[in-house]
Amino acid sequence: MTNSNSSISKHYHQLTSVQRGQIQAMLDSGITSRTVIAQEVGCHKSTISREIKRGSVLQRDSSYLLYEHYYADTAQIYYEKRRKNCYQRNPLKHYAVFLRMLSRRFKAKFDATSIDEFVGEFQRTMPGSPCPSTPTVYRYIDQDLLDISNIDLPMKLKRRRNKRHHGHGGHALHKKHLGNSIEQRPKEIEDRKTPLHWEGDLVKGVRRKNQPALMT
Repeated sequence: MTNSNSSISKHYHQLTSVQRGQIQAMLDSGITSRTVIAQEVGCHKSTISREIKRGSVLQRDSSYLLYEHYYADTAQIYYEKRRKNCYQRNPLKHYAVFLRMLSRRFKAKFDATSIDEFVGEFQRTMPGSPCPSTPTVYRYIDQDLLDISNIDLPMKLKRRRNKRHHGHGGHALHKKHLGNSIEQRPKEIEDRKTPLHWEGDLVKGVRRKNQPALMT
């Protein structure tokens, strides 16, 4: 039973392997009308036209004359190859699952997990999902391609940089700016005689959330 014209979506969508099999079966049975095939498959006729053009290969008949024939298996292989090339051009889309979980991890609560630890954890728990390398993730962050920045990473690994670059006064661009350095304090504070001119700090053995700290 065919679908009515009003029920066919006017938007382009990717065909499935089953739908490609339907197209080949109808063409092999002598049905060549793109409109009729589109009604049966459930898509727009322009989608059928593009699909048949992409999935057709040259063949020779018994008289050695060339003709084009649509093969569902060939069309599926071409589709998967195009999809793979698309991922290579857009790596952020290729690593969508990883990047979504990465953002949730480092945007939620304080967690001292490093990118390298997260990559290893993702590879163990999601072995079937594409996972970028640790340097690749850092490169995406440095290029502002993600919705997290270096200040969201409490344990950013030290990486070797080109020693010829000495810009920015020797300070890392990603370092979070929390105010003036203690080295800029007035000299009269050095004797510690005035109330509140004392220093304090927290000492932690392991930087993990919910771990106790010693105040000095």
